[in-house]
Amino acid sequence: MKNFALIFALLFATNANAEATYESSILELKKGFVGDALGIEVEEISIENDQTVIELGLPDLSGEPHNLRLLDSNGEPVAVKKGYEVIKGHDNTPKGVILYLDKQHKRAFRIIYEINETN
Repeated sequence: MKNFALIFALLFATNANAEATYESSILELKKGFVGDALGIEVEEISIENDQTVIELGLPDLSGEPHNLRLLDSNGEPVAVKKGYEVIKGHDNTPKGVILYLDKQHKRAFRIIYEINETN
């Protein structure tokens, strides 16, 4: 009986902090564009210090995004120049990300990220 209780406790602890992977549809580089999958919005696009800066609104995040990667429409990786920053709202919850890409980047892309979700 003790073994059953231990296994049950381990299963519950594992599910309490499950990691989920999210993948968007193709996002066009147009301010205001909203992707079909997940409802990610392209909120801002600017050129700063030889890089393209893209601000994305990510809907209803239950945790902070990590392991973020970008793929072009052919499934090839898109180089992120300086990483990314998580945007947090007034309540300190994640609301989106800022991406830093090469200045020459003009192609649509898909974003994939993981979130440690707590139940």
